[in-house]
Amino acid sequence: MKHPISLLIIVFLFSCSYSSNEQHNQLNAKDQFDSYLRIQNALKEYPDSIELNLQLIDYLDSIKNYDQAIQQLNTLIQKDSLNQGLWYQKAQLTLKTKDTLNAKKYFRIANSIYPNLASMLSLANLLAEQKDKEGLMVCDNIQEMFPGNDYQADIYFIKGVYFSRIANNAKAILYLDSCINTNYRYTEALMEKGFILYDNYPNSSALAIFEAITQLDPMYADGYFWKAKCLEKNKQFEAAALQYKKAQTLDPELYEAKEALKRLQLKR
Repeated sequence: MKHPISLLIIVFLFSCSYSSNEQHNQLNAKDQFDSYLRIQNALKEYPDSIELNLQLIDYLDSIKNYDQAIQQLNTLIQKDSLNQGLWYQKAQLTLKTKDTLNAKKYFRIANSIYPNLASMLSLANLLAEQKDKEGLMVCDNIQEMFPGNDYQADIYFIKGVYFSRIANNAKAILYLDSCINTNYRYTEALMEKGFILYDNYPNSSALAIFEAITQLDPMYADGYFWKAKCLEKNKQFEAAALQYKKAQTLDPELYEAKEALKRLQLKR
């Protein structure tokens, strides 16, 4: 156990890091807006420039104006309906709006034009999340169409997600472990395994999983949040509060951490 003063220093360092990040983000926002104005002015002179239109779409995506970005993409697709990349980008943007039905449709269109590895993996992952066994079939098709091992960790992860969603936890962990053994830095696989252990196995090693995640990525707020949940579950309220504070410092929009801290105040 660390000395309490050391823990306070850690919290202070995280706070300093956040202040620095805020200033950096404000500068980035100004640079982005300046770029937006330059793109808009250039488009007035070259309205048919695909490159400028794509830059505008990227900007709209960056500020989470997904609907307008999709409208802009639709204009490009009307002119080039067989452009696989445009359909893939539309699918990704549509997914961000949580319109999974149309996202699947657009991924399928992209794959029908040209079966790109990235778009096939995206479709397989979306299907797996929705408990659709077709996701496993897409994974098998990928392995047939794209020989090699560069994406093997992704295949294991997607299959792990599918079995997790249908509550076959043993098989899910088997695939997630295969993913982690292939790529030990695969944070999403570690998180998925941690969720399964936390939800289904009392006195499990979920805490160790989330601890490993924060060691791999000390700036990953969700890792600290789930460490805190494990500690709270074990009635280690002081330690849990510290981890919730770290999570909230790293991600001020993680309101669950703020609510958890209020809850812990009543328990201490």
